[in-house]
Amino acid sequence: MQIIRLKIVLLLAMSIAQASLLIQPLHGQVLYGSVTGTVTDPSGAIVPGAQVTVTNEATGLKRQTTTDAAGNYRVLDLPQGNYTIEVTASGFKPLKVTSIAVLIGQVNAQDLQPQVGTATQEVTVQGAVDILQTQKADVHTEITSYAVQNLPLSTYRNFQAAELLTPGVFSTSGISNSYPNSVADTPERSFEIYSSGLPAHDNTTRVDGATNIFIWLPDHMLVVPPQESIEEVNVQTANYDVEKGLTAGAAMDVVTKSGTNQLHGSLYAFHTDNSMNARNWYTKATNTGILNNDGVTLGGPIKKNKLFFFTNWDGTWQHTAEGFTDLVPTDDMKSGDFSAYLGAAVPGANVCTTEGGTVPLRQGMVFDPTTGNANGTGRCVFSSAGKLNVIPSSRMNAGAVAFNKLIPEPNTNLGLITATTPFNIRSTKAARPLSRNIGTARVDWNQTQNHAIWVKWTVQQDDFFEPFDLGAAGGNGSGSAYQRAQIGTLGHTWTLSPTLVLTGHIGFDRMTEYALPPGFGQPLGQSLLGIAGTNTPAGDKRYTGLPGITIQGFSGMGSLNSWEPDNRNDWTLTTSHNLS
Repeated sequence: MQIIRLKIVLLLAMSIAQASLLIQPLHGQVLYGSVTGTVTDPSGAIVPGAQVTVTNEATGLKRQTTTDAAGNYRVLDLPQGNYTIEVTASGFKPLKVTSIAVLIGQVNAQDLQPQVGTATQEVTVQGAVDILQTQKADVHTEITSYAVQNLPLSTYRNFQAAELLTPGVFSTSGISNSYPNSVADTPERSFEIYSSGLPAHDNTTRVDGATNIFIWLPDHMLVVPPQESIEEVNVQTANYDVEKGLTAGAAMDVVTKSGTNQLHGSLYAFHTDNSMNARNWYTKATNTGILNNDGVTLGGPIKKNKLFFFTNWDGTWQHTAEGFTDLVPTDDMKSGDFSAYLGAAVPGANVCTTEGGTVPLRQGMVFDPTTGNANGTGRCVFSSAGKLNVIPSSRMNAGAVAFNKLIPEPNTNLGLITATTPFNIRSTKAARPLSRNIGTARVDWNQTQNHAIWVKWTVQQDDFFEPFDLGAAGGNGSGSAYQRAQIGTLGHTWTLSPTLVLTGHIGFDRMTEYALPPGFGQPLGQSLLGIAGTNTPAGDKRYTGLPGITIQGFSGMGSLNSWEPDNRNDWTLTTSHNLS
């Protein structure tokens, strides 16, 4: 008993200590909704002192209050769900109204009119399905669990596609499986959502009250809740509630499912592929694209009306084999022989050769930079054994020779782009596997009629590999990437009196991530290429691997991603408490 008391005292102290403590008259909170109304008799006269009991039909959670001198009542900060409202008053038949929908961030106005009679008689009516919001001026869109689970969504079954039903909200993410960032750094495949013409980073997304944000890419969510785990989504685009700070665009709130008095669950499996899609013209075969999304949910009572659980596992496995097209040098180029690429002679102009001869100036000549004048004039064309445009092997840099051996040969020759420029293509097809697993566990405890506590923990783990299109020579690609994200949330609702409710939550998330460039762990800039100043300071793995290499007329090589190596360990703590 003392442990429970201590817990309550700690929760109260934590709540009062928050600088964000707000006293509000009626507004629905981020995670909750409210019910308000007036009790009158059949003639329209007010009924003060009537007892109003609101009961969650799924969990048995009860809240009680009495009407004031004006016959008004209000029950604040109710978890999302359907409720039954019961009214009892002296001289009136008990009135029971069922299936009253309470949605997050909304105030449901329910005026009640019990009939004159005795307490042994009871009147039960069905609550209205449609809610006309008259208590608040916010502009919002509600997306129910049914809509999220049944609407056709994007490639990864991302619920954010349903948010695009909100007026003034749009996104280019997910269209034709296109996303603004690579899978390596955003494996959650979050949308960039724009609201009212404002940038995506002006939005705020909260999941079960806690801010869900990718710290170094704030346009994205850190973890996108699986479609089957979502109970409701609320998108506010104007006239926000005061507690929805840090928002200039859209305030998006997601409430995930919790257990109820009934055991319920689901088992799902989705499969898509693009075996019927046309191939890229340069690619030798049709691109492979296989996506499987499987999962299970289970929720129910541990102790009816008191303790509940909900769990969800969601797995995504994607196997794509996309084509890459690169312009690469041929073997004769890599050996220093450019004789095949000499063009037409320039009339009346002669140049010296590195072997002491004189020849007509021709297009496509390669000149020795160590000859001639400082301004570039008077230089001699390379020549070896009497063959023009050939760099002698003795003049080839050892690092360049070593790197050239890593560059794969072109496998498609389309002739010349110009008279002296070859159009040699390296066309490859490589697997890009993604494995993503999300596990969630939630427990809700109705400790007393006046105090409810819940805790939730989510872990997402992603493994991704995208080979570099030029193999050991690097180029485009992300290499090996790994991410693990954890989100924990603790929340409570405490009815201090019939007219005073304290709610609060603490949210914690941690994200660890790495993505590795070509040659990671090896000082290849110095040991292979011999370029002074690279891979320093020595012994620091963050500076290992190949540098980025750009040769005019060819595709980039080496490490082309300026953000790699990526090794992050980000922590975030958010908390909010409201006294209503």
